Amino acid sequence: AYEKLGYACEAATWRNMYLVGAEELKQNRQLSEFAYSTVSPEILCSMSEDLFYDFAAGRLNGQKAKGWNRSFAVTQPGRTPGPNYVSVCHSVLNFGQPADRQAIAVRIEREAFAGLLLGRTTVQAEWGKTLLAAETDRQTVTAFFDLFDCDPPNFNIIRPRRT
Repeated sequence: AYEKLGYACEAATWRNMYLVGAEELKQNRQLSEFAYSTVSPEILCSMSEDLFYDFAAGRLNGQKAKGWNRSFAVTQPGRTPGPNYVSVCHSVLNFGQPADRQAIAVRIEREAFAGLLLGRTTVQAEWGKTLLAAETDRQTVTAFFDLFDCDPPNFNIIRPRRT
């Protein structure tokens, strides 16, 4: 039934939803079990600063970021001459001009930042190697990177997520 509805729909959003739901039922497994991704660390590393931080903003979990009001001066060696100013305020990640509050200095390699966003590495694994910040800011920096969702971007249309 979902497949017929999908082929009959003119709107791409509804068509895709019906066809993905039909595929989920045909395969008799959850969509999150399919092993594919359209994002790789290489793609993230080749992005401009604007695109990279836009991607990061899309991965920010608004519920986890609720109540945050922090700024970071993120330096990525070999990318830009100075730091990129990133702030989390009102559950949104903003990239651009420095805010008037004190920014926490963070130095991280782009490859490590991409790995953190994709869930391929952890702050603990990168700390001291490709991720540097003042020891007094370690807890805040760790909490900042924990604000990002690293789950697969696919979700189940028909079958609820198993816990």
